[in-house]
Amino acid sequence: MELSEIRRLLLDQHTELRTIIGELEAAALRVAAGDSAAVRVVDASIQALATALAAHHAAEDAHLASFLPGADAWGTERAKLLRERHDASHAVMDAAVAEAASPAASSAARAATALSLATALREHMSVEEKYILTESLLRDDGIIVEFGG
Repeated sequence: MELSEIRRLLLDQHTELRTIIGELEAAALRVAAGDSAAVRVVDASIQALATALAAHHAAEDAHLASFLPGADAWGTERAKLLRERHDASHAVMDAAVAEAASPAASSAARAATALSLATALREHMSVEEKYILTESLLRDDGIIVEFGG
């Protein structure tokens, strides 16, 4: 697979993740406004998001883990950043999944956790797009133009 195809695949997955995040946020806001039936949507969206995020991280690991360290002078730092971002997002995701599965968690707590998760994952993807999934890095001609922006 060419680097531009890998970039497109991963950015398409970001689009899918943002769609699920949007559904999660909408449901969480309904819960916060008193719609107790929307809790089921929050819980289902968290599960869908966990599945999609795991698949996305597996794809990034498969396609970028060996490429990034030697990509350019900052490759090792990019690889470290990717690993750190993944570890952080997994921790937030795991906490949200656990809360969604807990009968003791209140609707308000679930909604707040869902909104925090959405914010964290949007920030996670923005960092990846700025420093890792750039067109200047993942280009087929092998010429690295710049780091970051």
